[in-house]
Amino acid sequence: MKEKNPVDKKQYPTLLIAVLSALLVSIIVFVFAAPPIMHATIERSVIRNEIETAVIQSFRLMRYFPWTSEARSAAYRLLSMREQSSSTVLVGHDFVFKSGDQLPILPEKYHNKLPMAVEKVAGAQQNKLWRYNLQERLGEVFASLRDTAQAKRYLLMACLGFEKEHAEFRAYQTYMKLFDISLFSGLFDEAESYLTKASVLDVDGSIARSELVVRQGLLAFERGETARAADLFQKTIDMVSYGIAEIEQENADSNRPEITIEAQSSYQKAKHGFQRIEAMSTDSTDSHIYGSITMQNRQPVDVTVTLIPVKEARMAIGSTEHIQYHFQTVTDETGAFHFSQIPLDDYTYVFSFKPEQLVGYGAFYIPPPFSVTDQQILHHDISIYERIAIRNPLGNTEMTESGELSIEWDVVPEAAWYDLTLVWFFGPPEAPFRNAYSVHLARTESNYYSTDVAQALSQIQDRSLSGLNGYFSCNIKAFDAKGMLLTDSEGLLFDNDANYPMWHIVFR
Repeated sequence: MKEKNPVDKKQYPTLLIAVLSALLVSIIVFVFAAPPIMHATIERSVIRNEIETAVIQSFRLMRYFPWTSEARSAAYRLLSMREQSSSTVLVGHDFVFKSGDQLPILPEKYHNKLPMAVEKVAGAQQNKLWRYNLQERLGEVFASLRDTAQAKRYLLMACLGFEKEHAEFRAYQTYMKLFDISLFSGLFDEAESYLTKASVLDVDGSIARSELVVRQGLLAFERGETARAADLFQKTIDMVSYGIAEIEQENADSNRPEITIEAQSSYQKAKHGFQRIEAMSTDSTDSHIYGSITMQNRQPVDVTVTLIPVKEARMAIGSTEHIQYHFQTVTDETGAFHFSQIPLDDYTYVFSFKPEQLVGYGAFYIPPPFSVTDQQILHHDISIYERIAIRNPLGNTEMTESGELSIEWDVVPEAAWYDLTLVWFFGPPEAPFRNAYSVHLARTESNYYSTDVAQALSQIQDRSLSGLNGYFSCNIKAFDAKGMLLTDSEGLLFDNDANYPMWHIVFR
């Protein structure tokens, strides 16, 4: 029987050091490798529209590796998903304007969990400016949710942090946000206190300082000091003009893009302030506009309705869509809205929706520009229907020029007839209704249409299709007996879960 060779006890320390070293190396590799791997997995989940998976992985990343840049990126993404105003859809007469990134919505069950997770990431940041940036972002999100107490709490924390780190311009900007919240809430003394704190900060540039001056004007206007407000609005415009002249002089020999006065938010606020003063001095009419928005199978609550003079309508779809117009209201729980004491002018509507309110709904009829006269009562009822569901064909269909285009869709209630448009895509087939050329195809009272491919393509007169592979689709619009648009198959927003059939026509 062989005797076991006893391990030399002198080797124990060496083995233990080797094991601990290997364990330490494994931990270090895991700590450095895991966050990028988790971040890449989150990105893939977002691309695949697996939102629940992406959210769960984001919270894990923020919990276990809060100090990393990947956790910070996850925090910003979740905050943007939670923010109500991160993107809006403006709908007016003959236009739809999408503002901001259309991010997926954070599921409700994660709402209460988010602030604590973000605070953990903020507290773990070595660079304190990142900490205060996250606190500021939290404040912005709560402001969008109209939770003013939490919004002010986080924004004040960010302000104090920025000042402590001598980031005075960032503190200045954050005080402006606090002022806006307080002014909107009617807390004028509190709003003034934020301007006082901002005024002592060292901020360079006439354009930057004009943001403070224009808010002083807004506060004066709300307090009924119209003469002082007008002086401050004019001072704002002068400061912006002077600031642009300074920048142009500094950049005279560079190829930087031109800076325009219209693009400056303080200028737009001052301009709108003058419009509000003018509206007060103009004899208001004893006119009323009563309206309502009804949506099929959905309550149109908190839709912003803006009544804009036709001459100012262009400003509503530019870079200043966030400006609060004088004649603006929000629909109540029934979708109703009301305007009164309206000055004589020609007006048009702009409706502002949250993207999630419009997914699955089609284009709708909006009254064309109209005039307001004295002692007039107008009624405008807006109806929004679900988008037309196309039942056949499903997905992509490949055919030749000798084939037949057939399409069938669900009947729309109250529809008297349908108008079909042929849509030819310039861009890739995975980008529906972008880079497209459209021509009228047919009008029918039925919910079914069929035609030869060659006959359909003959509608396109000014395009040479010979030798090309073409991707085509069809947009269907439904109209009532009076010719009013009810809905369409394209929808106001692209719906990932909907059927957008496409014909791939191979030219021989």
